[in-house]
Amino acid sequence: MKYKIITLLLFVFTVSSLSQQKSNPKLVVGIVVDQMRYDYLEKFYDDFGENGFKRLINGGTNFTNCKINYIPTVTGAGHASIYTGTVPYFHGIVANNWKERKTFENVNCVTAISTTNKMYVEGISKTLSPEQLFSTTIGDQIRLSNNGNSKVVSISIKDRGAILPAGQAANAAYWYDDQNGKFITSFHYMKRLPQWMIDFNNSGIAKSYLNNKWNLYKSLKVYKDLPEDNSPYESDVFNEGKTSFPHTFKNLNDKQKYAKLSHTPWGNQILVDLAKEVLKNENLGKGKYLDHLAISFSSPDKIGHDYGVLSYEVKDTYLRLDDQIAELLSMLDEQVGKGNYILFLTADHGGMENTSRLKNMHFNTGVLESTNYYDNLVGFLSEKYCSDSLIAARFSRNLYLNYNVIKKLKLDPAEVEATIKDYLLNNIPSITEVFTRNELEEMTASRNTNNYILNGFNNKRSGDILFSLKTNYLNYEKKYGTQHGSRHSYDNHIPLIFYGKSIPKSVRNEEVFIEDIAATVCDLISVTQPSDCIGIPLLKK
Repeated sequence: MKYKIITLLLFVFTVSSLSQQKSNPKLVVGIVVDQMRYDYLEKFYDDFGENGFKRLINGGTNFTNCKINYIPTVTGAGHASIYTGTVPYFHGIVANNWKERKTFENVNCVTAISTTNKMYVEGISKTLSPEQLFSTTIGDQIRLSNNGNSKVVSISIKDRGAILPAGQAANAAYWYDDQNGKFITSFHYMKRLPQWMIDFNNSGIAKSYLNNKWNLYKSLKVYKDLPEDNSPYESDVFNEGKTSFPHTFKNLNDKQKYAKLSHTPWGNQILVDLAKEVLKNENLGKGKYLDHLAISFSSPDKIGHDYGVLSYEVKDTYLRLDDQIAELLSMLDEQVGKGNYILFLTADHGGMENTSRLKNMHFNTGVLESTNYYDNLVGFLSEKYCSDSLIAARFSRNLYLNYNVIKKLKLDPAEVEATIKDYLLNNIPSITEVFTRNELEEMTASRNTNNYILNGFNNKRSGDILFSLKTNYLNYEKKYGTQHGSRHSYDNHIPLIFYGKSIPKSVRNEEVFIEDIAATVCDLISVTQPSDCIGIPLLKK
């Protein structure tokens, strides 16, 4: 009798363990669509098929009010915030580029800090790495959870779109080299490309897409809700003497063709092609341990910058991306199995309407640099302090003080900051908010929208005076297409959909934030949140 009880208990324990093991997802997939405004899901919904965006929206949890709560809303900061679950104040990626505070030289968000003496190896970058990122990522935490047995791979067209989601401990981050149409990686992750990637690069797939003509994907009536196709607000990307459909590569030289491939929907397609190879050759989702695949579609950002948010090209890109996502989901179903993976889809930022179009529609719009504000500011400081060198550098909405000059003139830095703040607020109508380093260092970022500038500030990298602009105003002239970077809804309202194993079918409209993504994913897979995560889990297990 005792033996039967023990046997029964062992059987129950085994079944319970297997059931528990079976309930865990085998793969986490993150999809970031670069420059995707939330309203695209609604505007284009009726023209989508059933197996792409609609499958995610109707089969998962759609958060309709997800916001970015810092500025600037740009690619580097967005990808870092999504995967670290925090804001630039903590993760350090304050923009795509910033000024080094001692030398005032430009720093790229994925510039390698450590040096390498390794010989040149084709496909391996010696200059780019994730070292600028202060915080761990979802992938880092997955790898830490099982002593590095999980596989983590990140792919994108842009280097920052691949490297920042990958984090420090990933197996690989691959991005597109627009000089030759091949994918490359960083010395940080490996010494040489795997053979399957070499084969993929040598297959001629990128070159094959250069023979394609970019025609409208669907019938002309689908696009009639948009303004004219041949628009004065669009750039002539392909040297065709027009901006309307169709588009071809025939007027470009070979080097230009590879660079402009990513400015077409084929940039998205080649990423789907690569995802298929990654899934197959790395056996993602088929092993004992949970794996992670991060995909960032960069081409929508490039196309948006070229043509603008109301263009035929942008809508056509999303109609094609809809089917490309359907293709990706089909791959996941086949490779991992329905119900064996979880997926999220979001964006790193949105995009603003073209300022020239807005002006012609009688909106209050403008460009800060066209007001000569900086020269006027320097003139004011020169008159007040007898020096035109108090500001050492500037980028975006940051001004860096020259502390050597301030010290030499025996000035109080806080007083100089306050003087500049007062001048900007009272003399530059397009500037709405100004914070000084002295003020910001007395505060701490948080999960709210109380202070977008504070959340986007980092004391090691940001300037000494930071400001924001009025609605529909830009820092620099953007004659064609769109731009982004502000705290306004066209830039900070992004899609957020969770889909897959144990994700309920629902629509949620409470305000949530970009940093909640990592917190939610890690909670769903029972992994410790990234090191500086300030987000909260949005779904119950």
